[in-house]
Amino acid sequence: MTTTEKRDTNGWFNLYKKKSIMSDNFISTCFFCTALLFLASPSNAYSEEFICLDKNNAFVDKRNKNCFHKIRLIQRHKKLFKQQLSADSEYIEFKKNIDLTNLKHNFQQLKLTKKETKRAIQNLTKNLNIESVNNYYKSLKKDQKSRLKKIRYVALNNSAIFFYTSSDKKRKYKHAIDHIYSENIIRESANNFSVVGLLDSGVSNKHESFKNIDVLQYNPANDSHDLIDSGLGHGTGIIYLIDKLYQESKAYRQSYYNKNKIKYLSCNGLPQGRFNKLTVIQCLDWFFMQSKVDVLANAWLVDQPGCHIEWQYPLELLWLSDIVSVFAAGNYGMEPGQSYTPANLFYSTDTTPLISVGAIDDKNQKLATTSSGESSCKTSSPHVSLVAQGKDWLVASPIAINSYQKVSGTSYAIAPVIVSFLKAKIDFPALSVSTIVRTFLDTTLDLGETGKDYEFGYGKLNIERAYETLSQLNQL
Repeated sequence: MTTTEKRDTNGWFNLYKKKSIMSDNFISTCFFCTALLFLASPSNAYSEEFICLDKNNAFVDKRNKNCFHKIRLIQRHKKLFKQQLSADSEYIEFKKNIDLTNLKHNFQQLKLTKKETKRAIQNLTKNLNIESVNNYYKSLKKDQKSRLKKIRYVALNNSAIFFYTSSDKKRKYKHAIDHIYSENIIRESANNFSVVGLLDSGVSNKHESFKNIDVLQYNPANDSHDLIDSGLGHGTGIIYLIDKLYQESKAYRQSYYNKNKIKYLSCNGLPQGRFNKLTVIQCLDWFFMQSKVDVLANAWLVDQPGCHIEWQYPLELLWLSDIVSVFAAGNYGMEPGQSYTPANLFYSTDTTPLISVGAIDDKNQKLATTSSGESSCKTSSPHVSLVAQGKDWLVASPIAINSYQKVSGTSYAIAPVIVSFLKAKIDFPALSVSTIVRTFLDTTLDLGETGKDYEFGYGKLNIERAYETLSQLNQL
């Protein structure tokens, strides 16, 4: 395997491109054999059936009281899902995934740190994905193996995209197959910054305001890192607004903000602003595999309304890896059946508290276009989690180097929520993300009907009140 490395001028990103070799005797990778090597020293080994830790939470090769059975972490779907993308490519979702309930239970028993938990989940899912790809490769016909040229691995939902040469062009060198993974591009040693992710239609850095904004982008459609806004400035405006609000918040509290910088990761999962399941799941996988993403801004909606349970597993994995996902509620009004956001899953499970943000104006009036009403996943529950200012924001536009535009909608209402969650994670690192999110929901300013309602959810974001509660919890 050969690896090339390219560093940017800021030195905080590492870009990797990997190629490796595969033959007809494609060696099956042991799923858990390397899953947790990041925590073990080179001399440490561990049983193929159990993961064990010593009293210092170091992985060891001998059975003790701090062990759990690895085989119990796997659960099966009913059947393999296959989608033909073109004459020469196919998308596969494999039968197996991680039993997240059992995984969380075992991690709680092992008392892993946030960082250890994140790395463990990343390695477990990646190795299961590799094993699944290997097994599927073995089932391919000889002609398919000879034409296979590239595999794009997606560990987050245990899937892959297989690319083939055309049927009349068999490869002369059948062993040269490209393997593309979502690589970690953030150096772990750099702990003096926070990371905000944006899944949208890309961003542009041509505007003058982006001279002081550190942003890197991944474009899964062509596996590139070009900074391109394919959505008429939508993503550029969101990044600009988040950074503007964060810089203004430095004066809000004398805290770690003045030392802590923000790095932005953008993923173009919506080319030209259109929903594409394959590019979206590749983007989520890319964010998942990073060593650090604090908050993920989701300005995307699915293409059909309803309860999209297929997003629950990947979004829960993001949550378990310490990433707070914040979704725009959408701009389809209050008509029934107009819920296009996966954040509805917040109401179908308490283990994945996703946030769906509605938009209000400066007089606390809900914008008429804001999607609201009953959740598609649970009756008698609101579609919107909370609301925030989403009217007449002035944001940068990539049309010209110094152009700005006035915008409104739920995509921009997520910006103050993103910044609030980020500041809380910085100021209260000992508190869990569950505690932080729940506190913000419980301390909102009640609007509309008393209590949680269909128009405003829990109410308006109330940063001051949330901070008072978080400060008290932090002292316990």
